[in-house]
Amino acid sequence: MTGFARSVGVVCALVASAFALSTCATLNEDECLSADWYQLGQSDGGAGQPSNYLELHREACAKHGIPVNDALWYQGWQLGIRSFCTPQNGLLVGRDGKDYKNSCPADLAPEFLNAYQVGKRVHDARKELNEARSKLQEALDDLAGAKDDEKQRLTIEAETLRTQVFGAEIRVQSAEANYDRYLADLSRGF
Repeated sequence: MTGFARSVGVVCALVASAFALSTCATLNEDECLSADWYQLGQSDGGAGQPSNYLELHREACAKHGIPVNDALWYQGWQLGIRSFCTPQNGLLVGRDGKDYKNSCPADLAPEFLNAYQVGKRVHDARKELNEARSKLQEALDDLAGAKDDEKQRLTIEAETLRTQVFGAEIRVQSAEANYDRYLADLSRGF
Protein backbone atom coordinates (compact mmCIF):
# COMPACT_ATOMS: atom_id res chain seq x y z
CA MET A 1 0.00 0.00 0.00
CA THR A 2 1.42 3.38 -0.94
CA GLY A 3 1.84 6.18 1.56
CA PHE A 4 -0.87 8.17 -0.24
CA ALA A 5 -3.38 5.32 -0.09
CA ARG A 6 -2.60 4.80 3.59
CA SER A 7 -3.09 8.54 4.24
CA VAL A 8 -6.42 8.56 2.41
CA GLY A 9 -7.55 5.55 4.45
CA VAL A 10 -6.59 7.24 7.71
CA VAL A 11 -8.38 10.47 6.73
CA CYS A 12 -11.54 8.55 5.78
CA ALA A 13 -11.51 6.66 9.08
CA LEU A 14 -11.08 9.89 11.06
CA VAL A 15 -13.91 11.63 9.20
CA ALA A 16 -16.22 8.65 9.76
CA SER A 17 -15.34 8.55 13.46
CA ALA A 18 -15.92 12.27 13.88
CA PHE A 19 -19.29 12.00 12.15
CA ALA A 20 -20.33 9.05 14.30
CA LEU A 21 -19.33 10.86 17.49
CA SER A 22 -21.09 14.06 16.49
CA THR A 23 -24.38 12.25 16.02
CA CYS A 24 -24.32 10.54 19.43
CA ALA A 25 -26.31 12.00 22.30
CA THR A 26 -24.67 11.89 25.70
CA LEU A 27 -27.77 10.29 27.25
CA ASN A 28 -30.82 8.44 25.98
CA GLU A 29 -34.34 8.84 27.40
CA ASP A 30 -34.01 6.11 30.01
CA GLU A 31 -30.67 7.51 31.18
CA CYS A 32 -32.17 11.01 31.45
CA LEU A 33 -35.04 9.66 33.55
CA SER A 34 -32.89 7.60 35.90
CA ALA A 35 -29.79 9.81 36.07
CA ASP A 36 -28.08 10.33 39.38
CA TRP A 37 -27.01 13.86 38.46
CA TYR A 38 -24.46 14.13 41.25
CA GLN A 39 -22.81 10.85 40.23
CA LEU A 40 -22.95 11.78 36.55
CA GLY A 41 -21.33 15.15 37.27
CA GLN A 42 -18.63 13.44 39.31
CA SER A 43 -18.01 10.97 36.49
CA ASP A 44 -17.87 13.72 33.87
CA GLY A 45 -15.50 15.80 35.99
CA GLY A 46 -13.37 12.75 36.73
CA ALA A 47 -13.05 12.19 32.98
CA GLY A 48 -11.81 15.76 32.53
CA GLN A 49 -14.91 17.08 30.84
CA PRO A 50 -15.29 20.87 31.08
CA SER A 51 -18.14 22.38 33.10
CA ASN A 52 -20.03 23.26 29.90
CA TYR A 53 -20.33 19.52 29.18
CA LEU A 54 -23.61 19.73 31.11
CA GLU A 55 -25.06 21.49 28.05
CA LEU A 56 -24.72 18.26 26.04
CA HIS A 57 -26.71 16.41 28.69
CA ARG A 58 -29.26 19.22 28.73
CA GLU A 59 -29.68 19.00 24.93
CA ALA A 60 -29.96 15.20 25.01
CA CYS A 61 -32.58 15.22 27.76
CA ALA A 62 -34.49 18.18 26.28
CA LYS A 63 -35.23 16.00 23.23
CA HIS A 64 -37.28 13.84 25.61
CA GLY A 65 -38.72 16.74 27.62
CA ILE A 66 -36.69 15.79 30.69
CA PRO A 67 -34.95 18.48 32.78
CA VAL A 68 -31.46 18.07 34.21
CA ASN A 69 -30.51 18.87 37.78
CA ASP A 70 -27.82 21.50 37.25
CA ALA A 71 -27.03 21.99 40.93
CA LEU A 72 -26.45 18.30 41.67
CA TRP A 73 -24.49 17.74 38.47
CA TYR A 74 -22.26 20.74 39.18
CA GLN A 75 -21.61 19.63 42.78
CA GLY A 76 -20.54 16.22 41.51
CA TRP A 77 -18.51 17.75 38.69
CA GLN A 78 -16.56 19.92 41.17
CA LEU A 79 -15.52 16.83 43.10
CA GLY A 80 -14.72 14.85 39.95
CA ILE A 81 -12.70 17.59 38.27
CA ARG A 82 -10.56 18.01 41.38
CA SER A 83 -9.67 14.30 41.21
CA PHE A 84 -8.87 14.66 37.49
CA CYS A 85 -6.75 17.81 37.78
CA THR A 86 -3.88 16.35 39.79
CA PRO A 87 -0.27 16.43 38.58
CA GLN A 88 -0.15 12.62 38.74
CA ASN A 89 -3.15 12.39 36.43
CA GLY A 90 -1.71 15.10 34.18
CA LEU A 91 1.33 12.88 33.63
CA LEU A 92 -0.88 9.94 32.67
CA VAL A 93 -3.25 11.92 30.45
CA GLY A 94 -0.31 13.44 28.57
CA ARG A 95 1.62 10.17 28.32
CA ASP A 96 -1.45 8.42 26.93
CA GLY A 97 -1.79 11.11 24.26
CA LYS A 98 -5.22 12.24 25.40
CA ASP A 99 -6.39 15.75 24.71
CA TYR A 100 -6.76 18.19 27.57
CA LYS A 101 -9.97 20.20 27.32
CA ASN A 102 -8.89 23.19 29.45
CA SER A 103 -11.26 21.98 32.13
CA CYS A 104 -9.19 22.39 35.29
CA PRO A 105 -10.05 25.19 37.71
CA ALA A 106 -7.55 28.06 37.86
CA ASP A 107 -6.07 26.90 41.18
CA LEU A 108 -5.26 23.42 39.79
CA ALA A 109 -4.53 24.15 36.14
CA PRO A 110 -0.83 25.20 36.36
CA GLU A 111 0.39 22.06 38.13
CA PHE A 112 -1.81 19.81 35.99
CA LEU A 113 -0.58 21.46 32.79
CA ASN A 114 3.09 21.22 33.78
CA ALA A 115 2.69 17.51 34.43
CA TYR A 116 0.57 17.06 31.29
CA GLN A 117 3.35 18.57 29.15
CA VAL A 118 5.93 16.23 30.70
CA GLY A 119 3.71 13.24 29.92
CA LYS A 120 2.86 14.52 26.44
CA ARG A 121 6.56 14.79 25.57
CA VAL A 122 6.86 11.06 26.29
CA HIS A 123 3.85 10.32 24.09
CA ASP A 124 5.09 12.52 21.26
CA ALA A 125 8.62 11.08 21.41
CA ARG A 126 7.30 7.51 21.33
CA LYS A 127 5.01 8.37 18.43
CA GLU A 128 7.93 9.92 16.54
CA LEU A 129 10.03 6.81 17.20
CA ASN A 130 7.29 4.47 15.95
CA GLU A 131 6.87 6.54 12.79
CA ALA A 132 10.63 6.59 12.19
CA ARG A 133 10.85 2.82 12.66
CA SER A 134 7.95 2.32 10.26
CA LYS A 135 9.60 4.48 7.60
CA LEU A 136 12.87 2.62 8.08
CA GLN A 137 11.12 -0.73 7.68
CA GLU A 138 9.46 0.48 4.48
CA ALA A 139 12.83 1.62 3.15
CA LEU A 140 14.43 -1.72 4.03
CA ASP A 141 11.57 -3.55 2.31
CA ASP A 142 12.04 -1.37 -0.77
CA LEU A 143 15.78 -2.01 -0.67
CA ALA A 144 15.28 -5.78 -0.48
CA GLY A 145 13.29 -5.76 -3.71
CA ALA A 146 15.25 -3.03 -5.48
CA LYS A 147 16.99 -3.24 -8.81
CA ASP A 148 20.74 -2.73 -8.85
CA ASP A 149 20.48 0.85 -10.17
CA GLU A 150 18.27 1.85 -7.19
CA LYS A 151 20.19 0.10 -4.41
CA GLN A 152 22.70 2.88 -3.75
CA ARG A 153 20.00 5.54 -3.38
CA LEU A 154 17.85 3.29 -1.19
CA THR A 155 20.86 2.33 0.95
CA ILE A 156 21.59 6.01 1.61
CA GLU A 157 17.91 6.58 2.40
CA ALA A 158 17.89 3.64 4.83
CA GLU A 159 21.02 4.94 6.57
CA THR A 160 19.46 8.38 6.92
CA LEU A 161 16.36 6.78 8.42
CA ARG A 162 18.51 4.70 10.80
CA THR A 163 20.03 7.96 12.03
CA GLN A 164 16.53 9.37 12.53
CA VAL A 165 15.51 6.27 14.49
CA PHE A 166 18.60 6.63 16.67
CA GLY A 167 17.79 10.29 17.34
CA ALA A 168 14.17 9.42 18.13
CA GLU A 169 15.33 6.71 20.56
CA ILE A 170 17.46 9.28 22.38
CA ARG A 171 14.48 11.67 22.59
CA VAL A 172 12.32 8.88 24.03
CA GLN A 173 14.96 8.06 26.64
CA SER A 174 15.29 11.73 27.56
CA ALA A 175 11.51 12.25 27.79
CA GLU A 176 11.07 9.08 29.86
CA ALA A 177 13.91 10.08 32.22
CA ASN A 178 12.33 13.52 32.68
CA TYR A 179 8.96 11.83 33.31
CA ASP A 180 10.51 9.53 35.93
CA ARG A 181 12.23 12.49 37.66
CA TYR A 182 8.99 14.47 37.68
CA LEU A 183 7.09 11.49 39.11
CA ALA A 184 9.76 10.96 41.79
CA ASP A 185 9.56 14.65 42.72
CA LEU A 186 5.78 14.36 43.03
CA SER A 187 6.18 11.30 45.26
CA ARG A 188 8.53 13.26 47.52
CA GLY A 189 6.07 16.15 47.66
CA PHE A 190 7.97 18.69 45.56
